[in-house]
Amino acid sequence: MAFHLGDLYALAGDRGQAIAAYQQALAYSAAANPAYIQAFIAFLSQDRAALLKARETLATTNPGPWQKGDVAVVDELIKYFGQPYEAVFGAMSCVDKTVSTSASQSQGYCQALLKKYAALYKSH
Repeated sequence: MAFHLGDLYALAGDRGQAIAAYQQALAYSAAANPAYIQAFIAFLSQDRAALLKARETLATTNPGPWQKGDVAVVDELIKYFGQPYEAVFGAMSCVDKTVSTSASQSQGYCQALLKKYAALYKSH
């Protein structure tokens, strides 16, 4: 949950709270991939070198069903580096991590997902 809280803070433009939430996710989530979370921290910290390092670590040390989807999400962070988190959130939310390669979901799915996160954010 701390990871998703980080997303919500990032969407609200509160980088400090977002980074703190992502760091909490790193500290408390043994199942999470640290490189994936570190990529979000690097993006929000505007540390391109750390972002690229996290991407390389993720791509080379995380064999598993989520690897390609995670790499695709981090590639979006790299693509939109230097822009507000909102600029990349839609693209990241619509990556289907259950398929072997990155694939966008249908437009309707993406819109529903964005509405869900917006509603969560408004209630926060």
